[in-house]
Amino acid sequence: MIPRRQSHGPKRAGFPLGTSIFLWVLVLALTASGAWVFFGQTDLFTWSDQADRVQYSFVLAGGIGAVAALVVSYRKQRLAEASAVLDLESHFGGRFLAATEQLGSGTPTVRMAGALSLARLADDWVTQRQMVIDVVTAYLRMSANELEGPELEIRASLFRTIRDHLRPAASPHWQGLNFDFTSADMTGADFTEIETRAGTTLNFTEAVFSRGFVRLSGNFTGETMAFTRAQFCGAIVEISGSIDAELLDFDGTDLSGGALRMDGLTFTGNRISFLGMSIRKGFLSFSGSTFETQNIDFAGIVILDEGSLLFDHCDVQSGDLSFISARLAGSNTYFAGTKFSGTTLFFNGTQFSADRVSFHDVDFGGAVVNFSGATFYGPSVDFHKAKIHPESLELAAAACIEGVVDWGQLETMRDAFAVFPDKGKLHAEQNEDREMVMKQVLAEFAKQRQEE
Repeated sequence: MIPRRQSHGPKRAGFPLGTSIFLWVLVLALTASGAWVFFGQTDLFTWSDQADRVQYSFVLAGGIGAVAALVVSYRKQRLAEASAVLDLESHFGGRFLAATEQLGSGTPTVRMAGALSLARLADDWVTQRQMVIDVVTAYLRMSANELEGPELEIRASLFRTIRDHLRPAASPHWQGLNFDFTSADMTGADFTEIETRAGTTLNFTEAVFSRGFVRLSGNFTGETMAFTRAQFCGAIVEISGSIDAELLDFDGTDLSGGALRMDGLTFTGNRISFLGMSIRKGFLSFSGSTFETQNIDFAGIVILDEGSLLFDHCDVQSGDLSFISARLAGSNTYFAGTKFSGTTLFFNGTQFSADRVSFHDVDFGGAVVNFSGATFYGPSVDFHKAKIHPESLELAAAACIEGVVDWGQLETMRDAFAVFPDKGKLHAEQNEDREMVMKQVLAEFAKQRQEE
């Protein structure tokens, strides 16, 4: 069935033809009378002789006829335009049905032809462009089990088509639309040098990035860019450029292989969220990125096994940065060279147990730096050349369990941390009850202060 046409273009409804002619004649008469009076001709309805009356009658009749002819012509034009719109919509509907049938074919070449036909139709059918895009993205979501040979090329072609229409110089462009890649396998995706303007939504919720190299680069604006519960399990995913979205959402994502790189990114939106993210293999990298935002939230993030977090040489200019209750194990946790200015840092209850933890040359500025309840379990912790000068430094119940800590010039932190030289007293991998751990830390902290 051909989709119902949206309420765009001319409509058939209007005044009856006789009424229209009468109204136009009335308007003409009132306008002429007003003009006559305005120019001082108050004797509009007085004639000097019978000839004048006849002359004026012919003029009036001619004016009425001319108005009637114009109204009839205008009405015919409107009806012709409305009929043309209906014919065009019917034509587009036929093309849509043919393209979708091709896309559902069992023959790869026919499916490719259907994909190309849908792309051309989206360019032409402005009023139903979103519907055509929905079919394209639905195909990308549904065919994820056949990612070999020709099918892989069909998907890559569709991804390239979307990319090309989101580039700044695209004509026609596909801005202001919703691109729903929920649960889609993003193998073959390429979104380099694109631009998303207000009203354009990229939704990668629960998408799967399993292999290859997936790039998203350019300027992104809008409400939300969502990667909620996405799976990064082998692909190298690179996001670069600038993001001015209200929310960049990675809540609940799982990184079990490959890499998620946002190096050199400029984020000026409201919030970035990685709540509950888990990293077991591969790395999450923000090296050299700039943040001017209200909130960067890594609360509850868990990094294990061969996972790494690289937050080095960043410029965090504003807002709150939270690693509350995060567990940063795995291979590497790097904050080296990062400058925090105008920022409130929360490392409350954070467990640092990576093979290497580096705050080398970090500049801890901002209003508050809070390491309350933080514990360092790793074999190597580096605060060398780090500078700390916030308005408030909170270190209650912070502890070093084992390993070598290079405090550099941070005497305040060195003196405030409780130290457990015997890792048998308290060990991260035993997953003790958090309240019991804190009691032990406080007790050891008090004991060390008494000995001093």
